[in-house]
Amino acid sequence: MDNTEAIKLAAKLEWCKEQIEKVPHLTVRLINKTPYFFYCRPLDKKQVSFGTNMETAIKTARNANEIWEAELAKIKYQSRIKKATQSIKRPEVATNDFIESYISDVLTRKHNNKKLSDRSFEEYTRVCRAIARHFGDQLLSEITQHDLSQYLLSLKTDEVFNKHRQHLTALYKEAISQGYITDNLAEKVNKREQGIKKRSALNWNEYCATYEKAPRYIQDAMDLSLALMQRREDISNLKFDYLKDGYLFIFQNKTQTKVRIPVNMPLVKTYRGAKTCADLITSCRTRLLSPYVVHNRNKYKTLGKDKDHWTQVRAQMISKGFHEALMESGIFNKKPRETWPTYHEILGLGEKLLIDAGWTLEQIQSMRGHKTPRMTRHYLENHDWNEVKPPAQYGLPPDYDFDNMRRRG
Repeated sequence: MDNTEAIKLAAKLEWCKEQIEKVPHLTVRLINKTPYFFYCRPLDKKQVSFGTNMETAIKTARNANEIWEAELAKIKYQSRIKKATQSIKRPEVATNDFIESYISDVLTRKHNNKKLSDRSFEEYTRVCRAIARHFGDQLLSEITQHDLSQYLLSLKTDEVFNKHRQHLTALYKEAISQGYITDNLAEKVNKREQGIKKRSALNWNEYCATYEKAPRYIQDAMDLSLALMQRREDISNLKFDYLKDGYLFIFQNKTQTKVRIPVNMPLVKTYRGAKTCADLITSCRTRLLSPYVVHNRNKYKTLGKDKDHWTQVRAQMISKGFHEALMESGIFNKKPRETWPTYHEILGLGEKLLIDAGWTLEQIQSMRGHKTPRMTRHYLENHDWNEVKPPAQYGLPPDYDFDNMRRRG
């Protein structure tokens, strides 16, 4: 290329630059002696070729600039909003302080309004305080999702993982309501898939073998749960003076249900052979004076939150005594420990015996305090339904009205 041609190309390039000078982000450069137009994108500075036609390049660049200006205005607006939000300081609170206020306000109010039973209130409080101990005085707003995930992963079982996650979710919802945080991080942690525990059902022969190895007060509790279909907590709280005016009055702690059982109601089956509710309660009396039906001589005569008399047997001790008797009987020793029946399986056996005796699900439901028949069926699902024996086989009088739980006439 001679000097004359070079001068012409330089002049042409300068002329192109003058023409596009007022079009932002549009540039021109020579490639193989031909002017090529390029558009520099404002955000990432990437060069995009617009070809060799100057008019087309200018028109396309102007259209692109309009689009990018709108996008840049939007980004600037969002940035101002973000800065303004960050400049507004939210109140800060230590995690343990917030949890204590949650217990004293939210949980206590639910408990007082009968939306939480005593047992549930104690369990919810226990879990919340375990969370408070872990995070301590760390600011609630500084806890990350990773922190929550690591805490939950440190728990022993999937069941405990999900339980603590549920309470953390509730705590975060309350914190959002009070303005301490804006995002529920606990909800973003995935739940654990839990394996289904299959407990062995308890049949009559296994019940008898366990009963024979149990101490007297555990035998009393077992027959009471079997015949009256009440949970261990309600059996533990049962007093002799609840038997009055021809009825046994029971207030079920878990379901907050009031149950009234006629004292002369015939019992389907007990190991000791008690015929009526009154007979069964009377058979639990011993030389030890106690207001409680299930009682035992306590060496240390201690009292506690869930024990207002030294002879009362706590619900946990009933379960422990049953488990020790089950071990001593040896009938489940060849089975995995996690499949052994718990004390609660006595209720499933009791329902099976009532079904065989001619009771309906609705009648059993009223005695158990279940909200729906579905829960009643749950306790029956592992039992054999094939042999249904008539009520007369258990000595039940033909004039007994189960629907109203009293004798006719």
